[in-house]
Amino acid sequence: MIRSYLKIALRNIRLYKTYSSINIIGLTVGLATFFIMLLYVLYQISFDKYNKKIDDIYLLTSEIKIFNNSTAFCPLTLAAKLKEKYPEIENFARYSNEKTVIKYQDRVFEEKRCAFTDPGIFDILTLPAKLGKYPTAPDGDKWIVITESMAEKYFGSVEPCGKVLNLKCGKNEYDLTIIAVLKDIPETSTFSADFIVPITINPDFNAFLSPRMYPRFLTYVLLSHSADINGLNQKLGGFSDYSLIALDLKFHLFPVKDIYFHQGTMVDNIHFRHGNLSNVYIYSIAAILIFAISLITFLMLNIGRTSLRIKEIGIRKIIGALKRDLFYQIMIESLLITFMALLPAVILVQILLPQFTQLIGIKIYSEYFHSWMFVLLFVFVAVIVGTISGLYVWAYIFKLHPADILRRRNSSGSNKIYFRRILIAVPIIIFSGLIFSSITIFKQLLYFHDKDFGFNKEQLVFFTPDYERFNNDYYAFKNLLKSNPNIINISAGAILPGENSYSMIVDSAPGTASQVVSEILLADEDFIETLQIKMLSGQTFREFGVSDSSKVCIINESALKAMNLKSPLGQELYGYRIIGVTKDFIVHSLHTVVKPAIIRYNAKSISNIVIRIQPDNIINTIKYISENSKQYNNGKPMSFSFLDDRLDAMYCQETRFAEVFGIFTGLAISVACLGIFGMSLFLIQNRVKEIGIRKVLGASVKSLIALTLKDLLLTSVISTIITFPVAYYLINKWLQNFAYRISFDVWIFLLTTLFVMVIVIMTIGIQATRAALMNPVKSIRYE
Repeated sequence: MIRSYLKIALRNIRLYKTYSSINIIGLTVGLATFFIMLLYVLYQISFDKYNKKIDDIYLLTSEIKIFNNSTAFCPLTLAAKLKEKYPEIENFARYSNEKTVIKYQDRVFEEKRCAFTDPGIFDILTLPAKLGKYPTAPDGDKWIVITESMAEKYFGSVEPCGKVLNLKCGKNEYDLTIIAVLKDIPETSTFSADFIVPITINPDFNAFLSPRMYPRFLTYVLLSHSADINGLNQKLGGFSDYSLIALDLKFHLFPVKDIYFHQGTMVDNIHFRHGNLSNVYIYSIAAILIFAISLITFLMLNIGRTSLRIKEIGIRKIIGALKRDLFYQIMIESLLITFMALLPAVILVQILLPQFTQLIGIKIYSEYFHSWMFVLLFVFVAVIVGTISGLYVWAYIFKLHPADILRRRNSSGSNKIYFRRILIAVPIIIFSGLIFSSITIFKQLLYFHDKDFGFNKEQLVFFTPDYERFNNDYYAFKNLLKSNPNIINISAGAILPGENSYSMIVDSAPGTASQVVSEILLADEDFIETLQIKMLSGQTFREFGVSDSSKVCIINESALKAMNLKSPLGQELYGYRIIGVTKDFIVHSLHTVVKPAIIRYNAKSISNIVIRIQPDNIINTIKYISENSKQYNNGKPMSFSFLDDRLDAMYCQETRFAEVFGIFTGLAISVACLGIFGMSLFLIQNRVKEIGIRKVLGASVKSLIALTLKDLLLTSVISTIITFPVAYYLINKWLQNFAYRISFDVWIFLLTTLFVMVIVIMTIGIQATRAALMNPVKSIRYE
């Protein structure tokens, strides 16, 4: 019996090739999109879940109320004091990831993931050992633990335990014995390390032992499983053994399981890998919508194809076909088409997953796909899709009486007409909303590039020295470059435009009791001239004639207003004399408003060199600077970047988001067009005789095309109007992430409507024209 059902199903698929092809293609795209997004979401939510004690692991953070955010940095000796005071704390591990140079015999590598930490890290995190034994507190500070990848890199197949590695960090060198090899830390971990060494050998460790010093060390804390986290956080809020001058500081515990998605409130969230939960939601919703369009298309075409076979079904009923026979036949046909789409969908996932992960900047590893659990999950989804469609089609034909079928009464009724319009309207609502959102997102991205940053962004190149003694040679390097006529100006400093780093100060404004949070920028005498920042009043550092002992500063317009300074020039501000006021200029990204900023003269603290070059012969100028930088950068050319690239990097996430969203929109339009094309084909076939009769009675081709398009175009317009309020609300929520954002113009709504109309006309216009041009003799012939 099953064999007979399969033969009939295959025959019907061949007979209705157009419907079947549209069904399979649309369902393939929908399933592939859904599967890729499923893998992406499962990967995102798996971060840090490999830790067996994840529910009890916390990060010790401190909250500065006036800054309205937290920092993951805490005094270095704080954790030990808290462990003594609160029995809920079972263990702690301070941690810092540093760039080091590792040497073994003739092999020397610069390594970026060397973790300086306490031995307690092996008790807190799940870090299984492959070889050797992990250290304990009394084991001294001459040990090192490496990952299996690093063991293979340095030693190949040789046993690494007992070997001595030379580690250089800053100016200090250490000979450390390998005591263990740990398995590679999972990629889904916010803790990253290739080497683990004692925290006590960190060059900055002793310098930060004072309770009032703020080091660049993080602190993991392991609580007992029965600990009351809310009660402990309240105790930490009242912990008073540590305080900083002029700051209202409170400590609290942040769950490590939430770090990946919820560390946005920390000002120093660059120390951990982090994801964007909003993007996960948006990508997931977009994928589900595309999947929904595929399912609706599948449903529409199955109903349309069944309507064309309605006489066959009526005859089957008359000659004695049972309900279960029709049920089995319809279900097998539906599931067969679903499984015919499943295989190409899986192949499409294999092909597109690497491109998708490269686009979003997140590597999803292949073991996810090759797990039998995921294969079963894919099959289960396909079965659900086929079952839903088959059940609905069976319910559609179940209530039809054979006599009505043979008398052609099956297609009448306003309820069916309204239902078909709803089926067509839903995909249009979805893709018109995506079109509206895509236009808005791309407009916001264009706004990033066109926004006036308050300085001249063109032809600015940033060079970054990585030699600790460069500050002493800066002016020699600067004077050498000035001899090149292609170099217009040179400046240097710390925290320059295009950086995410912040340096803040909190103090009372001159003559007031109110505290003002100000950002500190350090720059040499040519900063204003090099960036071509506009001055409101006073002098630049160059005009003032600064020297090494000068303690002068320039403030921006926001600082002038925040401090309510009537006559700022000559006033003392935090020990520096104000010599000028600039117009506001954007230092960081457009996500935040311009803060009060103080530019202090300082030619000794240099993290970046900014050079304005002539627009001609840029390549040779860059080459000249790089070659001449070697002698001042320990024999290596300095790394460089253009300001445009630095600014684009600040909006990298938004750019990727726009690209992915654009792809989703394209997929939604494609799948929806397949569905509309198939449904319109069915609707036009049902009106072929009507069109033929109208043509015989003298109707023009133009009027017949308009008659065919009228209902679908009206449905499209109504669907688009329904879309706008919801799409406007959702995309406006996304725009709230930016302090500087676009406004909604009327043309965005009009352009979206125009796109939808053009897409619908192009999708069904050919069929409408073909039906209008058909010979009426063929169209009104009875059989």
